Amino acid sequence: MKRIPLFLSLVLLAGCLNYDESLVVNVDGSANISIQLKVARQIREQLKLDYLFDQAKVQALLPPQARIDKFTADTEKVINTLFLEVKVPDLKSAMSSFNSGGDFFGEIKFSQNPKGDYVYSRSLQGIGKKISEALAQQAGDPRKQNAILSILSRSYFSYRLQTPLKVLESNANKVEGKILFWKIPVTKLAEPAGVVMTATFRQPPSLIFLAAIGALGVIILGLTAYLLYRGWKRKRS
Repeated sequence: MKRIPLFLSLVLLAGCLNYDESLVVNVDGSANISIQLKVARQIREQLKLDYLFDQAKVQALLPPQARIDKFTADTEKVINTLFLEVKVPDLKSAMSSFNSGGDFFGEIKFSQNPKGDYVYSRSLQGIGKKISEALAQQAGDPRKQNAILSILSRSYFSYRLQTPLKVLESNANKVEGKILFWKIPVTKLAEPAGVVMTATFRQPPSLIFLAAIGALGVIILGLTAYLLYRGWKRKRS
C-alpha cells in the first residue's frame, strides 16, 4: 500500500492555503490594503506563487502610485507566510492598473451605474485557474490529487471591504454596517463558474448638503410663521 508523501501529511495537519485580505477605502478616495497569506511550500510551487514572495515582483503588479509600506515573507518553513501592507493614494484611478495583475489579485472594478450608485466587483477566476491547472497536473496520480483536494477543502479565501458608503446590496457572507466580509472555500474558486464578489453602495448626502437642507428648512419655517402672524394681525385689525 502506497503512503501519502511526507509533505502532504504535514500539509494535511497544518492546512494549505489561507488568504486574508482587507481593503479599506477612505473618505478622501485613498485606500489601505493588507494581505496575509499562509501556504504550504509545495502547494506554493504547484500553484506557481513564488512571485508573491518577491517584493519587487509584487510592486510590479500594483498601480504605479501604490506604495508598499510593509513586506514580510518567510519561505524557509513547511508553511510559508507573507504579510503585506499597501497604500493607494487614489483608488478610482488605480483600478485599471490593478486589473493587469489579475492572475492572483483578481480583476477589480469600482464604477458608477446610471443611478449614481457605486458598483464594486472582483473576479477571482485567476487564482481559480491556477488551482485547476495544479490539479490537472496530478491527473495521473489520483491518490495525490485527492490528497490535495482534501487539503484545499479546509482552506479559505477571506476578504474584508470597508468603505464610507452605504451598502445597498452584496453577495458577502456577512455585513456589519459599512463593512462587508466574504469567506470563500478555496475549492469553490476552481469551479468552472468561478467566484465574483459584488456589492452596490450609495453615497450618503454630504454634510454641506444636509446643512443647506437644514438652513432651508429654518427659512421656510420662519417665513411660514411670519405669514401666519401677518394673517392673524390683519384679522385682529
